[in-house]
Amino acid sequence: MHKKFMTAVFVVFLAVSPRAMEGSRPHAHEPRLSHGELKALIANARTPADHERLAAFYRRRALYFMAQSREHEQLAHLYGDRTGSVEDPAYNMDRAARHCHNIAKDYREEAKEAMALAKLHEQMAVEPPDK
Repeated sequence: MHKKFMTAVFVVFLAVSPRAMEGSRPHAHEPRLSHGELKALIANARTPADHERLAAFYRRRALYFMAQSREHEQLAHLYGDRTGSVEDPAYNMDRAARHCHNIAKDYREEAKEAMALAKLHEQMAVEPPDK
């Protein structure tokens, strides 16, 4: 019984993982930023193009975080469906479900923060701050 459950979790993970990464894949006009490039761009952003590039980065991050949130909600539901159906009392599926729900909630919050930064940089691209 436990083996079937773990197989189901693995199958869902494999099915969701490619979609989760779509949010972090750059488009042809939006190259991926390394950590060093991101730090340099944040420190030196002056032009509308710089801020648009940062906005695009944060939009992609928000999509990635939302995909991760959905993935963890799906895992939480899988655990929740198993609550009370495991013969061994050592398994606490309800606790695992709560854990996944909490992670999903954290990812949703990260997505909100990333979108807020994207909007900030979009605004700065249109109305650069005074020097």
